[in-house]
Amino acid sequence: MMEERSLSERCREALVHRRIFVELTDGRTMCGQFTCVDKEGNIILSNASEGQPETTYVVDGKRVESKARTRNVGTVLIPRDLRASCHAELDLEHAVDLKLDVR
Repeated sequence: MMEERSLSERCREALVHRRIFVELTDGRTMCGQFTCVDKEGNIILSNASEGQPETTYVVDGKRVESKARTRNVGTVLIPRDLRASCHAELDLEHAVDLKLDVR
């Protein structure tokens, strides 16, 4: 008899090799192919890139702006405590299979 898989198991399986966007608590964004979540809740992405937002800071009383940057970082492990949010590209078919609210 086959055991029914939990929603979290089905979600993880549906996300494998899908493009994931993870916002970090320090303002950076990681984007890559979802590989897995380890037992500590860390996300592993492959073919990842890191984006840094445009920032403004003051040096010697002068306002200095740094441009937004992106760089390829390969495979990364994103610790659970550094995640601010996580978004996935999912087509409607997978969302319906997972019984997710897609309104």
